[in-house]
Amino acid sequence: MTMNEEVASLEIRVHLCDATVETYLVEDRQEALRIIEHINPGKVFEPHLVVIGSKHSLTALQTDHITRMELITDIVPSWPFHHNVRAIREVSHGIFTACLEEHIKFPVPLGGVYQGFSEIHLTSGETLYMLLDVNADPAIAPLTSLDQHVFLQQMFNSYGMHARRHDKGVVLINPAHIARMSMHPGPSSIPPGAWHAKKSSG
Repeated sequence: MTMNEEVASLEIRVHLCDATVETYLVEDRQEALRIIEHINPGKVFEPHLVVIGSKHSLTALQTDHITRMELITDIVPSWPFHHNVRAIREVSHGIFTACLEEHIKFPVPLGGVYQGFSEIHLTSGETLYMLLDVNADPAIAPLTSLDQHVFLQQMFNSYGMHARRHDKGVVLINPAHIARMSMHPGPSSIPPGAWHAKKSSG
């Protein structure tokens, strides 16, 4: 294995709330596998610190100040998504906009899969765009407004959510730094306690 191949094993980009980005390279593939295998994506931001080190330096990052982490690698972790979500993928703003213009209907016939789009605005000022494949089978999907409310509460009370990157690897998002999350298309009925209003295009 060449040095270039080793460097490409894992690149870690840590995005902080002041919009700065720290980049770390894992040269050894076995170490990259070990790091990924020990990550619990739903609890990755629960510890107070993320510590990254080598013989050259040791860095401690406070998770309270991390908005997201990108793990750029060809190693695909088999992390589960929320119980009704089959896949979440990061997409470009152009793809996001084009799909919205197609006026995707909600909900879809029972037993199928519908595609939804999520716009996530972080406290750093960044906006992420996600494509979701959601199982519409009523036996496992939260189709009621109450289930939607519980889904949102569980997500925002967690210590991490993940998605596949638009290129390769995964992105880990800190829910504590999600300032706004918009789902498209909207549900057939809004969760209890939600304010019934249409978002202005202005």
